[in-house]
Amino acid sequence: MKRKIICVLLVLLTCFAAVAGYKSYKNYKDKIKAEKDAVQAEHEIMRTKSWYAVEMYFDSTVGMKGSLGIARNSGVYREVVFVASESESLGYDDDVIVAWPTEDTERIVYNINLYISDENVDITSFSLQAPITVKDTIENWESVHDMIHGFGESIRNYVTNPGHAPF
Repeated sequence: MKRKIICVLLVLLTCFAAVAGYKSYKNYKDKIKAEKDAVQAEHEIMRTKSWYAVEMYFDSTVGMKGSLGIARNSGVYREVVFVASESESLGYDDDVIVAWPTEDTERIVYNINLYISDENVDITSFSLQAPITVKDTIENWESVHDMIHGFGESIRNYVTNPGHAPF
């Protein structure tokens, strides 16, 4: 009888250990997945910011204005930062892409404002007010990005071409 009780206890302890081990493993897997998701989200933001900098003809510490080098190299950097001028780009670590608007960015802002005005586009849903400014392209980059992508591809391609501005 003692043997049966001991065997039952051993089976119960083994089952308890297996369940506890599984829960610990599941918690570990969930933690790893959450960390992976966070890294992927950060990478997606960097990729979006990099392409936005290209689209808006920003100059940067990693390439010439409008250069695909910004977007191609974003994977080896830990952050993308927008500043108002090249002089503000000084002092950042080497693994940070620092980008700033150029004269071509000003032309793009002109094109965007012309389109908004000519077509009576309501941009308040993007938390923006007309006229868009170069400062908006830095401080409210996500809203500007969403707005120009909301125009549709052909309009976006037109307004983000600095050659369409009259100056």
